[in-house]
Amino acid sequence: MWRPDSCQECQCFSDITVCQLATCLNPHCDYQRGERLRIPPNQCCPECLPSSQGSCQHDEAVYGHDSQWSSPQCQVCVCSEGSVSCRQRPCPPLSCPPDQTAFTPAGDCCPKCVHSGASCSWDDYEYRDGEEWRPSPCSKCVCMNGRPQCFTAECQPVACKQHESLVIQPGQCCPQCLPTSCLSAGREHKGLFLFN
Repeated sequence: MWRPDSCQECQCFSDITVCQLATCLNPHCDYQRGERLRIPPNQCCPECLPSSQGSCQHDEAVYGHDSQWSSPQCQVCVCSEGSVSCRQRPCPPLSCPPDQTAFTPAGDCCPKCVHSGASCSWDDYEYRDGEEWRPSPCSKCVCMNGRPQCFTAECQPVACKQHESLVIQPGQCCPQCLPTSCLSAGREHKGLFLFN
């Protein structure tokens, strides 16, 4: 028996050479713990390598040495030689005019300047004077001294050509013309339609 390369085993049966490809088993690497799949030099089958030297595990993810990431709690974390350290995300210096105060809105990490007027109530949530929010992807509101002022995206008129459909894509506010699709043998086709 001999191996002409790392993935074949050959044998002679009388004057006939019979070669078979090597059969590899799935090594089932634990990627959550940072293991990596690799094929060693002069080998055919893959194996699992343990996480790299100095890597860190944090919130069910593995980070390499010297990597940096943002944590959802307004923190910046760093992996250094197998140890994770997190600190509060730095905020830019803030200096508010006399008629405004510093305020950190819910979900934000850093304060911003807002007016000192009356707050607004919208959908059981309180917004400070001057604070902005988006009740929908296509509208924006701002609290103006106790009164919500809302604006909706304005769309240009659209006229579609024959064989086009007026469509509002997910995440978009305004409609656009797209080629009409058709179904053929269970598959959707878009594009040119030729008619005699």
